[in-house]
Amino acid sequence: GEQSSMIVPGLLKGSIWSHVTQGHTCEQIPSENWSTFTNSFVSSIISSFILASNGFVSISPDNLGYGESFDHFKGYLIRRAYKLSAIPLWLKAQQMIANESGCSSELANNVVIGGYSEGGYGAVATAEAMECIGVEVLSMMAGGGPYQIATGILEIFDDTTKQVYPEISLHYLVLHGSSASTIHGLYQEKYNYSKLLEEEWSVDGGVTSFTSNSIINLTTKGSSDLEMRNFIPKYPDDPTLIIRSIIRDLARENLDANITDPCHDPEGNMEGVEEVCEFLLENDLRDYLRSVTYPFELCHSLIDEEVPISNVLPEFEYAHYEASGGHSEAFGDCFLRHLTLSTDSSVANAELRSSGLCSSVEPTLSPTIDELLPSGASSVEPTSSPTIDEPLPSGADRLHFSVCGCHWYQFIYSLRIRDRN
Repeated sequence: GEQSSMIVPGLLKGSIWSHVTQGHTCEQIPSENWSTFTNSFVSSIISSFILASNGFVSISPDNLGYGESFDHFKGYLIRRAYKLSAIPLWLKAQQMIANESGCSSELANNVVIGGYSEGGYGAVATAEAMECIGVEVLSMMAGGGPYQIATGILEIFDDTTKQVYPEISLHYLVLHGSSASTIHGLYQEKYNYSKLLEEEWSVDGGVTSFTSNSIINLTTKGSSDLEMRNFIPKYPDDPTLIIRSIIRDLARENLDANITDPCHDPEGNMEGVEEVCEFLLENDLRDYLRSVTYPFELCHSLIDEEVPISNVLPEFEYAHYEASGGHSEAFGDCFLRHLTLSTDSSVANAELRSSGLCSSVEPTLSPTIDELLPSGASSVEPTSSPTIDEPLPSGADRLHFSVCGCHWYQFIYSLRIRDRN
């Protein structure tokens, strides 16, 4: 049919893409670069546009600590952070579509989810969040992700001390150390202290010293990968010196004993790391992946030099899709796999479920949302739209929603998709 600026009528599937790691706070994030094919965020753009052209409502969160939440700690590999970034966007998109279309269109409670590297981790956490609010996950493709935080970190620690971990990727250590050393407001009711970083360390043979606070401030304000790597010792020195010595000692002891649990401490002589260990386990995604019943794949290269294949094999061999090349090269295979799964016949023919948002409301005039649309896009002036007295889907938790509501900052991609007629 012809191109139209109208929202496709009826029930619409949703798609969410979780982006790769980004150090800068307001550069190269989906909300700032939706129309620019730049570097790592090409995936967010292409995924959103391709799936939107196939009748999806496409959403790509900036994530906590980016965009308008720039003054917040980064939520790197923090399970709850990805949930808090996705849930309000989804609920807001449902409300916005209902308002703009006068309830002739509706974002159904059905979604496909994808992401790579950090975004692979984010995709799994997002899928868990969607299920929690009653949204059916039709498919999930998580690629190259560090899902097994509690055990995977031990392997990366070992590779780093042996100086075989890629030096160009050591900024991940900075991001994870920072996120695991700040509470984020997400765990205050549970943890009083979970610091992973050492208080102070030196680089360049002791010429320059840095503190844990300097790294936390650096990652919060945003910085390049190179800037972050300049804050830690470089090979041939030991980059893991930024980690608290008591944690390094426990990790080395377990590695020497061929124990894969970094927090294994039968003697109980490592007092002071219990909350760090609990924190790592809290953000380990194995428990959720073991419970998944919908179609999903973990796309991962066997020779991934940044995120070990042990995050997938042997436990999740049944879900493994093998990608070629190293970590960066495998992205292409995994991204294409996401598009394939998202447009598979089982997804195309899925029975869509209404959110119930438009079931019993009186129509009124809708506010304009031109400020939410990309440059050049025009909003549809609806004749009427519902007053959303109860914007929460059935079963959604109001307290949780109010917490999430602080993060309605990220951009929702254009809903003006191809008219099926």
